[in-house]
Amino acid sequence: MKKTLWLLALLTFSLLPVLSAQQAVPPPPRPDADTPAPASSDSSQAASANPRLEDVIEAVRAHLSDDEIIATLRRDPIPLRLSLHDLSRLKSAGASDSLIKFLLNPNQTPAASSASSAAPAPLPVHDYPVTVLPSSKDAGTSLVSSLDYLQTQISAQIKIGYMAEYQDETLGTSWKSPFTDEYSEVSVKPATCQIVYHWKEALGDHVIFHGHRDLLLNLRDIRSIELLTAAQYHKRQDANAGHLSWTAQIKSPIFVVLAHTADAAESPFFFADEQQANRVGEVMAYAVSLCAGN
Repeated sequence: MKKTLWLLALLTFSLLPVLSAQQAVPPPPRPDADTPAPASSDSSQAASANPRLEDVIEAVRAHLSDDEIIATLRRDPIPLRLSLHDLSRLKSAGASDSLIKFLLNPNQTPAASSASSAAPAPLPVHDYPVTVLPSSKDAGTSLVSSLDYLQTQISAQIKIGYMAEYQDETLGTSWKSPFTDEYSEVSVKPATCQIVYHWKEALGDHVIFHGHRDLLLNLRDIRSIELLTAAQYHKRQDANAGHLSWTAQIKSPIFVVLAHTADAAESPFFFADEQQANRVGEVMAYAVSLCAGN
């Protein structure tokens, strides 16, 4: 009996270090259903994984107009996979319903904007009818004299300068743009019904267009001719570039004889006198009619 008690005591003494070590290390805590899981980086990855959406949100916050944003996105019309969270971010940034609708379906037909509906395309000062005149023995002489007149009048416009005062009706910003238009080396070819010339247009010190080589206007290709004020001309150019909310005021009396050709190209001729510009438009239309009948 004593031997048995001695063995139990010895066994208990040998197990004491093990038991004390197990009690020193606490068991891992049980997961609590109410404790939220640590935040993951999925949300930041999702935001960075859609840079197109981030660009749109940045543009909206910068107060760019819908027309400017859509015109840029339309160059690469890829639909965005927008989640409810994305839509909420867009609305919080100030995106309009029309912009969000475009983002969901960029291939939709663009609706008329408020700027374009409020300000219709400006009407020309005058339209010059282009007809076909019957060929006659005097047609050749009339064509030569008409082209000579056009050559003289266009050559006289050595340098036309004017200041355009712009305003963006959407952003409420304004600025001034100094334009100059120069014509040189004007010649005519009655046998082929052509006007050849050099044209240089500059905005301040920046050259917008410079026809180093001969520009050729074939009168047989002209489909219509109109007379515009310089403000009307720039309004059309800006609208074609997607700037529907831009308006330009030009205090100088500058007029543009604009010839439209069959390939949808335009040839502008700037004049500082309305009567002179009107007469050039009439003679050009008459020359076009003579060329169409020969």
